[in-house]
Amino acid sequence: MATIVDTFTRANSTSTLGSTESPIVAWTADAGTWGITSNQAYVVTASGSGSVATIPVGHANMDVSAVIDGTSNDAALVASFVDTSNYYRADIISGAINVKRVQGGTENSLASGVG
Repeated sequence: MATIVDTFTRANSTSTLGSTESPIVAWTADAGTWGITSNQAYVVTASGSGSVATIPVGHANMDVSAVIDGTSNDAALVASFVDTSNYYRADIISGAINVKRVQGGTENSLASGVG
């Protein structure tokens, strides 16, 4: 299984996330405008339906690891992204974790708990 690494340790930007570090894969802002500040990804301009940035991984099954600062804003990890109406999402909102499936634009809760 390939490993994609991105620590966002590059110049600040208010318009792009740029590319991952290893291997070099470009981020896509699927919803909202994304940027980098102080080596952290952030939403510059939010999308009404939720801001999403993705990288193509080319695998159906994967392990994901991330450090998320959910203290200042809510955050989520997205997987199996087809488009902004079809994907899986793990939200971290006010310390609670919610796993959801979005299909045809409709959210369905799969699991939840307190982190």
